[in-house]
Amino acid sequence: MAECAKGVYRPRRPRETAFYRLVEEHYERFEQVYPERYEDRYGFFRPVIRETVYKYLGCGDLKQGFARVRCRDCGHEYLLAYSCKRRYFCTSCHTKRAVAFAEWLHTTVLWPVAHRQIVLTIPKMLRAYFRYDRRLLGDLCRVAAEAITRSFRVLLGKPSAKPGLVVCVHSFGNLLNFHPHLHVMATDGGFTPDGAFHPLPTMSLAPIEELFRHRVLGMLRRKGLLTPERIRLMRSWEHSGFNVNAAVRIGASDATGRENLARYLIRAPFSMNKIRYDPAARTVICKTKMVAGPNRNFVAPRKSGRGGMA
Repeated sequence: MAECAKGVYRPRRPRETAFYRLVEEHYERFEQVYPERYEDRYGFFRPVIRETVYKYLGCGDLKQGFARVRCRDCGHEYLLAYSCKRRYFCTSCHTKRAVAFAEWLHTTVLWPVAHRQIVLTIPKMLRAYFRYDRRLLGDLCRVAAEAITRSFRVLLGKPSAKPGLVVCVHSFGNLLNFHPHLHVMATDGGFTPDGAFHPLPTMSLAPIEELFRHRVLGMLRRKGLLTPERIRLMRSWEHSGFNVNAAVRIGASDATGRENLARYLIRAPFSMNKIRYDPAARTVICKTKMVAGPNRNFVAPRKSGRGGMA
């Protein structure tokens, strides 16, 4: 640790962020009004929310506990506040988790072959089912893995081939709306039982999209959420609402690209840089560069006349 003297430890200051102030000032009111205002739209209030919020509010606070770090060589020391280790909600802790996950995936799991990012989305009509029953998100992952594996086998002409897949759920859109979709890191080909890797030929996404739609609708029908009549109606649409995108490809020699993609798979729903909070006006603006075209690239929750943000 002799090199510690070359730099200066600068503790983060979560209380100075707009998000921390927003949560600290409005969370209790939010919990009070949740059953009346939000339960019909977002489902019952889960106790994990309260636990996560209060641990986040104590994250990085020396008064909540700390470790003393000391260099045995130079004697320099500093206090390191305990972190909350909350997923997604605390962007600092989640960033550490994403970095550790990407490093583990890169060094332990991924094979040095070409990979693709495959993004699968579902129609807006179906999103409500996943909002009220989050267990369906696990079923959605399994359906996607089955559809991709089956499609790859057909494209390769090898019934025993298996692609390497890492499937992650994103339940949020770029403007913090509820938008369940899947990000998949897939090998750009499949492995046969003899250990050989077979690269995919130039592929069309239409078979994957059609099979994904078929399996999702079938899964929801078996669970009693969709009737055969509703499925026939959805199959008659000119635009199905299902979409598969596999434009991002990473070459076999691009180790950094694979690690960056692995980190992106479990990214936090928002960045502190996207949020602007004005306590005096009681307004919040979340802005993103990811939404292009004529649509707005920001969302501003309306002010409520009942003492909170709507």
